[in-house]
Amino acid sequence: EAMLPVSGYAGTVELQSILRDLWSEGMQLYWRDFQPGDRLVLIFDSQVDGFYDVKALLTLAPDYGTFRFRLNGQDLEPAIELTDGEITTRPYNLGKVRLVKGRNELVVESVSLAPGHDRGFFGLDKMTFRP
Repeated sequence: EAMLPVSGYAGTVELQSILRDLWSEGMQLYWRDFQPGDRLVLIFDSQVDGFYDVKALLTLAPDYGTFRFRLNGQDLEPAIELTDGEITTRPYNLGKVRLVKGRNELVVESVSLAPGHDRGFFGLDKMTFRP
């Protein structure tokens, strides 16, 4: 949730806290009202430089679609489908990435919308990095 969006994205980004017991800090970074191919760029600072295993705790829901992730220009795991019959969270191992000391950039790209929906939804609870 401490990641900041870079301007120029489609849709709306906000911190959502309606399901406080679901998310680790009582909220998620919530992106909505976008289309396939749209990208959300998030920046965050790191105090360290090096290679780390990255895990993302993502929200799944009936109206969430499929997404691709890129960190500092490196494509992460194949696209992840976040469509589920109920609202829940699930951890995803995204692979080994290089963090740089200072500014880092995460790109979330909408690959497809949930079946039967005409706009996109996405929720990121948190990301963790382990050496």
